[in-house]
Amino acid sequence: MKKLKIENLLQQTVENLLQKTEEELLQQTEEELDQLFEQAYNDKITELDISGNNLSEISDNFANCIAVLTSLQKLNVSRNQLTTLPAFLCELLLLEELVVEDNPLIFPPKEIIQKGTEAIVEYLKEPLSEKELIRIITEAKKNRIKVLDLNKRGIEQLPKEIGEIESLEVLKLRQNQLSSLPQKIYCLENLKVLELGANRFSQFPVEVVKLSKLEVLDLEANFLQSIPVEIGLLSNLRQLSVAANQLAFLPPQLGQLKQLEVLEVGFNQLGSLPLSLAQLPKLRQLGISQNSWSRRPEVVRELEGVEVVDVGG
Repeated sequence: MKKLKIENLLQQTVENLLQKTEEELLQQTEEELDQLFEQAYNDKITELDISGNNLSEISDNFANCIAVLTSLQKLNVSRNQLTTLPAFLCELLLLEELVVEDNPLIFPPKEIIQKGTEAIVEYLKEPLSEKELIRIITEAKKNRIKVLDLNKRGIEQLPKEIGEIESLEVLKLRQNQLSSLPQKIYCLENLKVLELGANRFSQFPVEVVKLSKLEVLDLEANFLQSIPVEIGLLSNLRQLSVAANQLAFLPPQLGQLKQLEVLEVGFNQLGSLPLSLAQLPKLRQLGISQNSWSRRPEVVRELEGVEVVDVGG
């Protein structure tokens, strides 16, 4: 078997912390992973060991890298801090052995994990029942977890109990069937990252504007037709993605988001951009591709030092 061992992921970050910004570190890590996994793919790696890295989650980029290893037969994620196993494991068609020991897992349940790799993979393929979702939330609350990955779980409705996980900082709900959020979501006072992309939202879930610590909000690939003026209340927001919706207008209150660094509004029906975007002192990236204007909006010329991504229009 051809084996790839990845270690000291977090230690590398710590060692470079004083020399690089968080964004530079993130970009560096992603580039290194891309190069590493491209070589692993070419070498037809059959065993991947990422044990002992103190990972609380497998990021989307990391998951995408692993998913392309089509020859993978063994994956070792033991001795980390994972609370859930990600859905992409179902895409590893040749996977024969999954090592998950010494993680504080709440999903899948212990009785499934004890049955081995095949049972785990089959379990991950099935949509979550309401009963199982309540069990996960109860365990998350009891164990005071910070990261909950519920991507690709076939969830149509989120129970109100989700608001009881007071410790939660990251909630991932991409690629489900959600069209609304429970009102109690605002009780997640420590939430920093909320991922709601690729769901069925036709109205902006206004409950999220009460999440005062929110830094990242992902609502791309939904059916949103408007963004409420209350968006300006998210004073700590650093990243906002509402790309690939049905937006024809953006509220000027976006200019109140003084911490905003990344704004993705591409693939909508926008005819203009609010002039208030020029009031965003930390904005460094603006995605505006494929909208309805005949020429670039006037405010774009005023954005000095901002990387504007505009492919077509």
